[in-house]
Amino acid sequence: MCGIFGFLSNNESSNKLKKFCDFANQLQIHRGPDETGQFFDKNIGLSHTRLSIIDIEKGSQPLTDKKSGLTIIFNGEIVNYKQLKKDLNKSYQNFLTNHSDTEVILKLYELYEDKCINYLQGMFSFAIWDANKKKLFLARDHLGIKPLYYCDTNYGFIFASEIKTICEIKKKMLKIENSINENLLNEYLVFGNIYGDQTLLKGICNLQAGHTLSIESEKKYFNKYWSPSKNIDDNLKNESELNIVD
Repeated sequence: MCGIFGFLSNNESSNKLKKFCDFANQLQIHRGPDETGQFFDKNIGLSHTRLSIIDIEKGSQPLTDKKSGLTIIFNGEIVNYKQLKKDLNKSYQNFLTNHSDTEVILKLYELYEDKCINYLQGMFSFAIWDANKKKLFLARDHLGIKPLYYCDTNYGFIFASEIKTICEIKKKMLKIENSINENLLNEYLVFGNIYGDQTLLKGICNLQAGHTLSIESEKKYFNKYWSPSKNIDDNLKNESELNIVD
């Protein structure tokens, strides 16, 4: 378990962004007590709290590939990363890390951009910043095992592994009060959850399972790359094409 945080600012200075990232890492240190890291590029700040599991020596985050201009922060585990890395060896001879699944995602994004998500198996939430295109790409795993929350404010776009982190950033640093969405209170009390991308707190959403979000030129693009029904339909179609002999 790791913690990720990002602030895509409208006009905040790099010094202010560092304060946001420092505070976010304090709030999420329990998610990754082994190491913290930060990245800044003009109007964006990314931070990461790491729970070291694989590639302990070289797997620090944020991970930046200066050649491609890509930076990633990642929470989760890619279970097929070894096979993916073997396939990537056809395109890349040198890797920044020894055996990091984080870098595999970064290389896949360099090759396939948003479609990199189609190659991943596992549980994950991650963010990739493309410094050349000034594009932010967020993704959440197929079943939504790893959390990812986001919020739009007058100061910019915030995302984090925990809803509490966004609440504290809004209240203590941006001086924005958090309020309950009373229209959803009954749904939450009855089902213990809220359907869709809304949360019990106004303005704070969760990136839904099996979805990605791209932000470029201040425009947001959501993509539903997977759903249980689509997966079942595809499997049934494949089975119907088989010639089965009793």
